[in-house]
Amino acid sequence: MRREKAIEWKKSSEAVSETRTRAEEGNAKAEANLGNMYFHGRGVPQDYAEAVRWYRKAADQGDAEGQDGVAYMYLRGQGVPQDYAEALGWYRKAADQGYANAENGIALMYSQGQGVPIRVTTTPSALWALRVRVLVFWAPLHFRQCFCGACGL
Repeated sequence: MRREKAIEWKKSSEAVSETRTRAEEGNAKAEANLGNMYFHGRGVPQDYAEAVRWYRKAADQGDAEGQDGVAYMYLRGQGVPQDYAEALGWYRKAADQGYANAENGIALMYSQGQGVPIRVTTTPSALWALRVRVLVFWAPLHFRQCFCGACGL
């Protein structure tokens, strides 16, 4: 077991090194990926401020994943002061590019009244729309995360 962990760490540190090199060259995808590594503590110590820094570099280049990352950090107040208006602005930039996580983030902010008025409706069409969103968005996301190792499976 100890040997497996050492091999896993080596792979992880190699991935961080390669990603960091590309990120420092200005590659927006690599910057967003490095932000994810710091956010989750994969191959590096978990550091929300550093995650925000890399997400922001990607976001400033128009990368939707980076914009979504910045939005989430403002929404939760991780690495930056909590600011719903700032979160909503970044989510909108990513959503305008069709980034599904950001679209969902906006929907959740509205449903929970985070910086926006709560809009609750129980019309049949709204309930069906919610059901479809759960089936289409959350189920594939859950399985994608599980099988890529994000939730330990």
